[in-house]
Amino acid sequence: MHQLEDCNFSDVGAYGHTPLTLNLSRGDKQMDLKALYNISYGIYIVSSKKEDRINGQIANTVFQTTSEPATIAVCINKENLTHEFIVKSKVFAVSVLEQETNMKFIGRFGFKSGRDEDKFKGVNYKIGVTGSPIIMDNRFF
Repeated sequence: MHQLEDCNFSDVGAYGHTPLTLNLSRGDKQMDLKALYNISYGIYIVSSKKEDRINGQIANTVFQTTSEPATIAVCINKENLTHEFIVKSKVFAVSVLEQETNMKFIGRFGFKSGRDEDKFKGVNYKIGVTGSPIIMDNRFF
């Protein structure tokens, strides 16, 4: 499991999906940029927080836009709860899922709504420096 550290974002979107960019350089606190090597076509969990709640969703569009400063972009449907959380908090995290990730795990974040249930219940995660959850393991506990 690889994580891209959570950082602040810039909303540059239009239409039904919002491309959100994430500047990975934060002064003297910078993520391990080798994590960028793990970005290819794949499945990701994009997560965020809003006040004392956390949420995440499946996304298949995460890409690096610049190397200096290191910046990534994700596309999130504006109707999703995760989008609401990102817009409110201005932070998000990206977890890269392994190819062998169980479909039940993917389904938790892809076919369910955080409006109806806590998607992180029983999932191994940590809270990053901005308060966004980062998936540590792609299994339920």
